[in-house]
Amino acid sequence: MTEKFLHYLWKMKLLPNHQLLTSAGEIIQIISAGDHNTDAGPDFLNARIKIDNTEWAGNVEIHLNSSDWHLHHHDADKAYDNIILHVVFENDSPILRTDGTVIPCLVIKRRFDPSLIWAEFGPQVTGSVFVASITGAAAVVLALCASARRATAAVFVNLLTFLLGGQLVAIALIRLYNHPSTTFFYESAATVTMAYLGRFGWIALLAATATWSAPWRHLRDLAAVDGASKLAAARYVVWPLAWPILGASALFIATLSLSEVPATVLLSPQRPQMLVPLLMTWVHMLRYDAMIEASLLTAGLVIVIGAAAALLYFVGVRSMSHVKWQMSNGKSARTLAICLLTFAICHLTSGCDPLTQPDEIWLETGTAPADGSHVRTHGVRVEAGRILLDPAALRP
Repeated sequence: MTEKFLHYLWKMKLLPNHQLLTSAGEIIQIISAGDHNTDAGPDFLNARIKIDNTEWAGNVEIHLNSSDWHLHHHDADKAYDNIILHVVFENDSPILRTDGTVIPCLVIKRRFDPSLIWAEFGPQVTGSVFVASITGAAAVVLALCASARRATAAVFVNLLTFLLGGQLVAIALIRLYNHPSTTFFYESAATVTMAYLGRFGWIALLAATATWSAPWRHLRDLAAVDGASKLAAARYVVWPLAWPILGASALFIATLSLSEVPATVLLSPQRPQMLVPLLMTWVHMLRYDAMIEASLLTAGLVIVIGAAAALLYFVGVRSMSHVKWQMSNGKSARTLAICLLTFAICHLTSGCDPLTQPDEIWLETGTAPADGSHVRTHGVRVEAGRILLDPAALRP
């Protein structure tokens, strides 16, 4: 960290203006950063800021540490008495004017406090975990049913909905349930849970389908000879052995639901509220600190639940070794695990396309450049504050 970099942040207005506080806890709003002074004297001249309900006009001084004020001998220089704000990376000493009044101090360095992070994100994190838990529980039921009754067709149907994408799944649910008579259901966790199962339910179905392979069929046949029905064979033979694998698939689905963006943003459940829609809002509001903290918190949850899923998988492989799982299905199980892990990494790390030019430019009437220069979008051009259709651009 250098003082020159702090100058750049202040000059380019890159500080999060919505959450700036003085060291005394007063709210700061930057109206004008002022003029960058490259000569002797304060760093920025003629700045305007608002501290709580009082607007101030004057100069701004920037240092790495607040104690640099004394190192530079500003404390004995009356030219610095008109400083309205002292911007520092770390506040290690209170600063006074020559008349003894305290200069408001803005500290750039953000103190890491888990309690503050939880106070800001707690309700949304709790909502996301709650919905992920419901989705995981529903995935367990789905896996148990598919291991009791073969559901090969359901696997392909669910894979199709996965390939359609979260946007189309969410739009279909919106068309089905966004009506006055179903408002309560639409705004609840049920709708987004259905979207998650539509996207990732094939994982649980695929894990359950593995219990119909050759070694398991031998166990089912033995149970059938003893007079057990398919449900009884699943309850007393398959589930006690396969529960770690089925549980791992459910945890994996819960993990993916925490990071699913398209369906979550489009549905945006209100009961409970979730972290992903709020995170996308912060992206557009340029709330960098909150965005990074929320992203790291989500990544931590994904890592913890993903580790639990991996642990259950290995427990399941070891517990099923005596039914010749390792001899018959060990290679295929490892291949399936690698495929699922690759899919998870691609899903969690995928983001926006690295476009160098925007697809569209949103404008309001009257905001075009006064010099008559043109701003062109898809079939639209703006001239002197007027938005005009461009027939040539609209022609295919």
